[in-house]
Amino acid sequence: MARSGAAKKQAEKLINETRFREAKKDTDTVRLWENYKEQALLWRALALLQIPGTFVAVVFALVTYWNRVTILDVPAKPLPGYYAASEIPDAEFIGAATDFVNLIATYQTFTARRQFNEASKLLFEPMLARFEADMLGRELTAIENTRRTQ
Repeated sequence: MARSGAAKKQAEKLINETRFREAKKDTDTVRLWENYKEQALLWRALALLQIPGTFVAVVFALVTYWNRVTILDVPAKPLPGYYAASEIPDAEFIGAATDFVNLIATYQTFTARRQFNEASKLLFEPMLARFEADMLGRELTAIENTRRTQ
């Protein structure tokens, strides 16, 4: 009998656990509504803060635009003539060296002769004679014979 009473209690417990329970009670619905209300108030506050923030940003942009000052520092290019190397800006030397290297280092088979001739115009003696012997002589004929590109 004690055993049947325990089995009966266990069966009642199992039946109670399988009954349908409502997921949202009144307090959950009210709490959910309050969360939505708080979120709506937050978005409203953000929108109200955004309006004066946008106005301040527009005023700042206009003041910055009206008070702008453009200052360009453009160094003068040397005029044609004879100058000491120390009087010519380094940028001129760097530009000429870059042009020279680009002319002899990047070429197609059919443009190599023109590029090497242009590069030779940038050189003076004693380097010009060596460039003509090495590059315009041996190297250029090898490029044209093998149809090499670089």
